Amino acid sequence: PFWLVLLCFGGASAAGGVFFGGGLTEVLIAGLIGVVLAVLERFIGGAGRFVLVPVAATLGTTLAHAGQALVGTYRADIVTLGGLLYLLPGLTLTVALT
Repeated sequence: PFWLVLLCFGGASAAGGVFFGGGLTEVLIAGLIGVVLAVLERFIGGAGRFVLVPVAATLGTTLAHAGQALVGTYRADIVTLGGLLYLLPGLTLTVALT
């Protein structure tokens, strides 16, 4: 079900925020970006990774930096890395092997 996909994307991105040393604000925003990117993948994922990855990276980075206007000061680099964690090359292969 799609709600489980949203939960997994958000959870993985939030965990990435923790892994990269973010606080509560960074973790929550990275998780929200992960959910947004899951929805994006649902709509344009059929176009292939050559389309999805640049669009998702641009959107995730934009949301990470734009969020500072709404929330206040936080480490946008940590939020960006956490939010885009599932786009890292080799992550799928590494997880499959473990």
